[in-house]
Amino acid sequence: MTKTNLAVIDRSINDALEGAKSPEAILPPNRNFRQTMTVAGFEVTDLEFQTQVRNKYIDEITSYQNKRLVVIEKLAAEGIKPLAVVPQRVWDRMCKDTGLLQLRMDGKKAKGKDMDLIHDMAKERGQFISQAIPFIGSAIGAGIAYVFFKDCAEITPVGHFALPAIIGLVTGVVTKGIDVVGEFSDKFSIRFFGKRLLKETAVLQQIFNHASSWDKSYGIRLPTPPDDVQAVLAKIGRSKIIDQMKGDGGMRVAAEIDAVTFNPPLYDTMLNRYREIEIEKTAARRDPIIYLNHDGLSVIFAQFGDFPIEQALVEDLCTGNHNLL
Repeated sequence: MTKTNLAVIDRSINDALEGAKSPEAILPPNRNFRQTMTVAGFEVTDLEFQTQVRNKYIDEITSYQNKRLVVIEKLAAEGIKPLAVVPQRVWDRMCKDTGLLQLRMDGKKAKGKDMDLIHDMAKERGQFISQAIPFIGSAIGAGIAYVFFKDCAEITPVGHFALPAIIGLVTGVVTKGIDVVGEFSDKFSIRFFGKRLLKETAVLQQIFNHASSWDKSYGIRLPTPPDDVQAVLAKIGRSKIIDQMKGDGGMRVAAEIDAVTFNPPLYDTMLNRYREIEIEKTAARRDPIIYLNHDGLSVIFAQFGDFPIEQALVEDLCTGNHNLL
C-alpha cells in the first residue's frame, strides 16, 4: 500500500472538514440521525431538527478552523511552522490504528499507567492455572494413595478406590489453599504472561496513550534527533507561545515501540525490580513524531522520517463515515 506523510494528512483531513460544511455532505453516523413524531396517525420526520443538527456541526467545524488558524498564526510569529494541525480525535485514532505509542513527556520520563494493569491482565490470562491446581493436587494425592494402599490386605476392594478418592480430595483442597496463600499461580502468570503482554502494541497503548499528569513515570531514551529536527526543537524550547499551549499535558512524542528504550526495562518495573541497563549510544532509528495537544487540536511540529500510516486509512477517515471532531 502507498504510504503517506504529515503534509498529506493535514491537507486531506482539513479539506474533508471544509467539504463537510456543504449542504449536500453526508453527516457522520453519530450525527446523522432523524427525529420522528406521530401526528394524526402519520409518522413524520422533523426536517427542522435535522437542519439544526447540521448547522451545529457546521458551527463546530468553523470553530475548529478558526482555532487552527489562530494557532498557526501565533506560531508563525515565532518562526515555527507546524507540519500539520489536525483534530486531536483524528490524531489519536491514527496513532492507535498504526500502532504508535503516544508518550506524554516529563523531562526524560514518560507518563504511563501503573503496572497493576499488566498484573491484572496477566492474572486473567493465567486464570486456568489457578483453576487447574486443585485438580492436579487431587490427582497426585489420589495416585500416591492408590499406589501406597493397593496391596494392603486390610482394606476392602471398595476402600481401595474410596480411600485414594478421599485423600485426593483433601490434597486438592490443601494444594489450592497453599496456592491462594502463597499466590504462586498469580506470580507465575505475572512473570510468564506479563512478559508477553509487554510486547503487545495494544497493551502498551493502554499504558501510555492516555496517561495523565498524576500517573506513573517511566525512564525512557529516544533516538538522537537529526539536525533539522533539533533546530525545530530549539525553537520550541525558546517559544513563549508554546509554553502557554502546554495546558493539555505538555510536549508529546508519537513513536513506534522499537524507537523507545525503557530504563529500567518495563519487565523489571513490573516485577518491582529496578535494574538499570547500559544503553547503547545508537538507539534504534525509527520515526518519532513530536507534537502538542491544545484545545482539541494536535499540533505536529517535527518528525524523523515518513509517517508510517497507510494512505487507505487517511482516505477512510475522510469519507464522512467518521466523526472528525
